[in-house]
Amino acid sequence: MSGHRDAASSHSRGWSPVLLGAWQTLWRTVAGLLIAVIAGVLLGMAMGFSRTARDALYQLLLGFNAIPKATLVPVLALLFIG
Repeated sequence: MSGHRDAASSHSRGWSPVLLGAWQTLWRTVAGLLIAVIAGVLLGMAMGFSRTARDALYQLLLGFNAIPKATLVPVLALLFIG
């Protein structure tokens, strides 16, 4: 029968893949958020400074806003993940 030390070492080894997966998920989420914020600020500045950019992009932004996000996420996941 295994002792307490065996159970503790087995338990600590089981956390390694979980922590690695959590770190990768956090890193990708933060990187994606930073990319989205930078792109959004640049796009907003372009639309604010240029009437041509605003006229060209406004209808596109309205169209994207009309799509329910709950249906868009699985479609993008299939496109980018495979």
